[in-house]
Amino acid sequence: MHLPAALRRHLASIAEWARPSLIPAAIAGCVILTAGIIYERQNEHIYRNELQNHIAGDLALVGARLQSEVNSNVAALRSVANMFAVAPEQATLQFNVFARKLMLQNTHFRRVGVAPDGTVTQAFPLDGNQHYLGTNFNRFNSFRMAAQTDRSRGRPLMFGPVEFAKGGRGFNLFMPVFTNVDARHYFWGYIDGVIDERKLFTDAGLIDPDRHNPPGISAHPADIQLAIRDISVPDNIVDPFFGAAEIFESAPIVQVLDFPGGRWELAAIPTKGWQHPPENLTQIRLIIVAAALVIIVPIFLTGGLVSERQRNIARLRARERQVQSLSQRLDIALDASKIGIWEIELASGARNWDAQMHRLHGFSEGATPNDHEWRSVLHPDDVATAKAQMDLIRAGGSDYKSQYRILMPDGSWHYIRNVGSRLIGPNGDEKLTGISWDVTEDVLLNQALKTAKEQADIQNAELAKLTQRLDLALDSYECGLWEADLEDGLTLWDERMHQLYGVTNTGNRITHETWIGAIHPDDRDEAEGKADQTIRENVPYMRTSRVVHPDGTIRHVQSVGKLHVGQDGRRKLVGLAFDVTSDVQMTARLKEAKERSELQNSELEQTTRRLDLALDSYQCGLWEADLNRGRTFWDPRMHQLYGLTFTDGIVTQEAWLGAIHPDDRAAIIENVERCIAQDLPYVHEARVVLPGGEIRHVRSVGKIHYGHGATRRLIGLAFDVTEDVVLREHLKAAKTQADAKNLELEQAKVRIEHNALHDPLTSLGNRRKLDDELTAIAARSATTDVRVGILHIDLDRFKQINDTLGHAAGDALLVHASQVLRASVREGDLVARIGGDEFVVVVADTTDETYLSALSRRIITLMQQPIEYEGHLCRFGVSIGIALAEGRAVDTARLLVNADIALYRAKAMGRNRHEFFTQALQAEIISNKRIADDILSGIENNEFVPYYQPQIDAGTLKLAGAEALIRWNHPRDGVLTPDRFLKIAEDLNVMATLDRIVLEKALLDCARWAAQGLIMPKISVNVSARRLRDESLIESLTGLSIQPGQIAFELVESIFLDESDDVVLSNLERIKALGIDIEIDDFGTGHTSIVSLLKLKPKRLKIDRQLVAPILSSRDEQALVRSIIEIGRSLNIEIVAEGVETMAHAEMLGMLGCDLLQGFAFAKPLSRDAFLAFGSEMRWKLAS
Repeated sequence: MHLPAALRRHLASIAEWARPSLIPAAIAGCVILTAGIIYERQNEHIYRNELQNHIAGDLALVGARLQSEVNSNVAALRSVANMFAVAPEQATLQFNVFARKLMLQNTHFRRVGVAPDGTVTQAFPLDGNQHYLGTNFNRFNSFRMAAQTDRSRGRPLMFGPVEFAKGGRGFNLFMPVFTNVDARHYFWGYIDGVIDERKLFTDAGLIDPDRHNPPGISAHPADIQLAIRDISVPDNIVDPFFGAAEIFESAPIVQVLDFPGGRWELAAIPTKGWQHPPENLTQIRLIIVAAALVIIVPIFLTGGLVSERQRNIARLRARERQVQSLSQRLDIALDASKIGIWEIELASGARNWDAQMHRLHGFSEGATPNDHEWRSVLHPDDVATAKAQMDLIRAGGSDYKSQYRILMPDGSWHYIRNVGSRLIGPNGDEKLTGISWDVTEDVLLNQALKTAKEQADIQNAELAKLTQRLDLALDSYECGLWEADLEDGLTLWDERMHQLYGVTNTGNRITHETWIGAIHPDDRDEAEGKADQTIRENVPYMRTSRVVHPDGTIRHVQSVGKLHVGQDGRRKLVGLAFDVTSDVQMTARLKEAKERSELQNSELEQTTRRLDLALDSYQCGLWEADLNRGRTFWDPRMHQLYGLTFTDGIVTQEAWLGAIHPDDRAAIIENVERCIAQDLPYVHEARVVLPGGEIRHVRSVGKIHYGHGATRRLIGLAFDVTEDVVLREHLKAAKTQADAKNLELEQAKVRIEHNALHDPLTSLGNRRKLDDELTAIAARSATTDVRVGILHIDLDRFKQINDTLGHAAGDALLVHASQVLRASVREGDLVARIGGDEFVVVVADTTDETYLSALSRRIITLMQQPIEYEGHLCRFGVSIGIALAEGRAVDTARLLVNADIALYRAKAMGRNRHEFFTQALQAEIISNKRIADDILSGIENNEFVPYYQPQIDAGTLKLAGAEALIRWNHPRDGVLTPDRFLKIAEDLNVMATLDRIVLEKALLDCARWAAQGLIMPKISVNVSARRLRDESLIESLTGLSIQPGQIAFELVESIFLDESDDVVLSNLERIKALGIDIEIDDFGTGHTSIVSLLKLKPKRLKIDRQLVAPILSSRDEQALVRSIIEIGRSLNIEIVAEGVETMAHAEMLGMLGCDLLQGFAFAKPLSRDAFLAFGSEMRWKLAS
């Protein structure tokens, strides 16, 4: 009751103290809060942008790997299709050989089939695929529609995923086959392959190869969630076949991949979602709170101190006024009081009294009494005290104080109080001067008050004890006091009454409605009836009602009271109430317990009967040994168990022990004696020898019971456990065998666990071992700083050795590589093989770039040493990507990706080297990824167009043709030249698509120009060496309407044509057969030889601009250009000079015998419409 009031006063004082600072503190708090919110939102925006860039980068890497794997499978299946295209009958006979080799080299394929005209005739492996033979693909509408679109273009088709009959899913890949019969090009059929979905996704890095991932469950990197769906048909987009559908509904980062026969859409979101707060959110909020405290707390302190100073000044002024008032009252009191003034000469002891002093001491005013006369009227008990006080003054004291009693003439005693001070007179005499006054009334009053106070203290102490006992009694019994005023209908309740009824104490009296509303509805009529009866008949009031508290609990409250009429005639009903819930519940429990006891007694009788029947059915014998009298009683069943004849039930110890096996007697006697001596439960099992010699196992259990008169009995039962013993022996033998098998299983488990974490060929850790190590490092970095470096190693030229010398040679090289890596790293560093020729080294506890560079160089040097295998010297190299991390919360999955990026850079820089991952490298990867995405989007959106640079006849200066150069109409960056995107396009393997776009648009532009009167003699189109090696090139050209001599193919890079380039030579001959001319570009700077020219027989040679630029000032260059022109003329090859920058160059080249000129001297590369204007203007000028 006191603590809340004190707390309220304390809080009120604090509020009063801080009140002047509230407004400034509130303003400062609002400013800080606003700034904090703005900063927090800016931080969250930055975090969201970084998260999107991170997800986009991961998704790009995933998409590139997935597309690379699919393209690899397409290329592998195309190699089989080419064999059927060249010689179908021979390929049919050797199909099993081709298919087996294909499946050994490409583990993604589960089945390969041959389907002439769309009907399957051959399948490999045949085991389990017999039902597949005879399948006609043309009867499937979806296949027929897709085939009609893509077959004419010679493009492969891919469908799926489809469910396998034996479990799992996969994709059907169909490769159309075209053959030439009698110079006619016709469709032969399909080569189809079934690609295992799980293996495809595993090699693409989407799922963990060591853990089963059900279809549709993404297991790619730990920090993103990935989903893939087919969007080939825009009006019928199905649910994802990889990942969860919810990912596409969560604002994902999306990438579209074009695959044979359709398009896939990849979507990725963070694992924790886009709305996951930034990691530094708590730190920012703590900084905001700290800033608020640093600013607001001084404001509060300053305002509080100012307020406290003002209050102190006000209190000082009040005290000054109080002192002034007291001084005035003191002057009045002195004037009204009867005070006598006296003086004593210390040398002589003479006194000098005024009249009031004589009256105070009862002397006449005629003469001042001497010491003897003065002491004569003192109370005997005060003489010594008065003399001692005077002696102190004479001894040198300065202040005098005393009080004594004086005998007055009327016989009464008066109390006189004296105060004085030692003074020195003008003549040097020492005097004691002071005042005296009568304090008799004060002393008597104080004595009376003291006596009264002592009596009051005694009474108050007794009253306090009584009140405390009453209060403790009422509080312990939870009694509440109440007083109902019958005149105004209001009732006064104390605090305990409010608690009993669950009513909040507001300090006001309780209304009738409040009281009756707290009572249970079923008890209200009785409560009001009892109150009315007490008021009406003046009988004691007593009732018990249920009270419903606000929380729904019900308490039973008993109220007692009595009618009281006051002196003023007001009638009041006074009483108390107390909680009897426990009593009511106890009464109910006792009633319930009585009913339950009666029921249990009935059940006990039934149980006793059932127990007896059970003992009889189980053949349990009861026995009782009287330990005091030494007698033992057995029931008939006990006799049957021991093979004894029942007589009177009394069994001697000799008879009992005689039935027990001799080897068990000593143990059973010892057990009985120990149980009796230590008062322990008796449990024993012994063998009983029956009269027929049969052995029976009997178990006995018992306990000592104490009866009246200190009697002790050991009572128990016994039963036959022979079958249990036999069973236990069998189980024991079985357990011994099981333990041996468990040991074998444990050893097998150890071997399996080792094999699960290690590569069987090299005994290095596998991908699962690497993942476990990286997971452990990431977990350790959550609580402590770590340092780790990852080396991602890839063997260069391994595939060539594996393909030429066989898999055994490849395995030997892998074992050698593992031995080199083991010997190069420190003990404790992890070396793992994660792919065919990929290894990862985890270097712990260091991020020293110098050490890691030295380690990488040592590995590269050792790997470059030649290895002999079956008489062959095998050489290969390694490329190494390195990524480092240190600190806490290390993202090891991201670190592995960074090492892979660095490895990619090392390969791009020329192999046999190592590269460290840097932020600049990551930015470049992201930039290349963005350009790659834009390239794919640009192909879809028809953004790539040809620009044309005119080629002029050197003799007539007429328009003789043009070179079609690809340009990119980028929607954001404008027109881009090939140096901005061509390298990335090659990595994307879309050069064939770009070549086709340029060729098709060049043909279309020629037709448009012809319609407007501009006839183009020829158009030169760039074709890469990789494109020339494409076996489907001729098929893609067959459907185009190309007039002989209208199109010329420029080999855009210097190539060396030797006798092994059979595919290139074949394609070139067939290109010529289609009426397409061949031009050699950059002649004089590459490796094209005279022999190659004789073999190739090109239509034209283009002299590189590096040779053309200096001919005006260099005779050597003139001679070189003249030699090239003469070689061309001797071989009947036209000569084109590119890079003609000035008309002086044009004139010189014409004099040297060059046929065609191309360069800025005539025009830069022009768009379609600009070239039309240029050609029309040149024709008009020539005509004029």
